[in-house]
Amino acid sequence: MTVVAPIRPSLTPTARRGAAVAGSVGFGMLTLGWALFLTPLLILIAASTAAYFLSALSDNPDDTEASNTQALLNGFVGAGFLIPLIASVVVGLVLIVFGVIVSGRVLKSHGATRPWGITWSSIGISIVASWIVDGVLGTIGGVAASAASDPNTGFGTGYWTALAVAGVVILAVDVVIGRFVWWWMASAFRPAASA
Repeated sequence: MTVVAPIRPSLTPTARRGAAVAGSVGFGMLTLGWALFLTPLLILIAASTAAYFLSALSDNPDDTEASNTQALLNGFVGAGFLIPLIASVVVGLVLIVFGVIVSGRVLKSHGATRPWGITWSSIGISIVASWIVDGVLGTIGGVAASAASDPNTGFGTGYWTALAVAGVVILAVDVVIGRFVWWWMASAFRPAASA
């Protein structure tokens, strides 16, 4: 006896368009939100760690270099630099949440079956794919930034321009990853044809 699997019809044009929009917009918002959320946290951790070790070094009254650096870090945080970092974290979290909500709602409005299942499975797969692809692109961007840096100071316009271009390219690639993965998951979750 032969068992025949039920035939699944292809995605309707409306569902295909909804998956493309949900993936592009939803994962684009997630990527941007994650960058805005994580970058300030890493800056705060690095600054706190540096301040801790420099304060331990500045306990030596003969070490004026460490005391000056500690005073510089304290002034840096005290000058209101902490407010934009916290605002970036909050905006990043809002973008992450809205990216998930937008994805689910767009899929639902375009008639996709199980829009939240598509959204959550697509997020997981897209994150893994973007880690791999963004890691390669980030490395290339870092090398390009180093090559474009000013030999005297190590930084300069070329350095920051190369980093900005790398960031925009990574965001664009993540939008394409989101578009493809959401379409893939919408196809995987489509219902079988009724008999």
